[in-house]
Amino acid sequence: MINTILVDDHHIVRQGIRTLLEIESDITVIGETDQQGELISLLAQEQKVNVIIMDINMPDTDGITLTKQIKKSHPDVFIIVLSMMDHEKYVAQAFEAGANAFLIKNVSRDELMFALRFVAQGEFYISSEI
Repeated sequence: MINTILVDDHHIVRQGIRTLLEIESDITVIGETDQQGELISLLAQEQKVNVIIMDINMPDTDGITLTKQIKKSHPDVFIIVLSMMDHEKYVAQAFEAGANAFLIKNVSRDELMFALRFVAQGEFYISSEI
């Protein structure tokens, strides 16, 4: 089972991704948020988190900074950055911060599922569009 947390500043985006993920038998969404503090609380729960799908833009921080913080305290959690920002500087910053994948938000459902499962095995992935 791949336990996943969704972090995005748009509620409708989180709901859409949750809907896509919840029909998969091997993926469980154990939480979603747009707040740094809530994410830290979700990570502190007893349920093990395998993958975080995170946007770069958020209300109280940014996904790059938060990726660095999470990787320091939870190095075994894999992070997929899912963003509209497709410039190579954001891709480089995400991987330098410790991200395991970078996807563009117009990614297909199939590519999202492939990337999620691939990253959950400890692999790295960059969106085919990039």
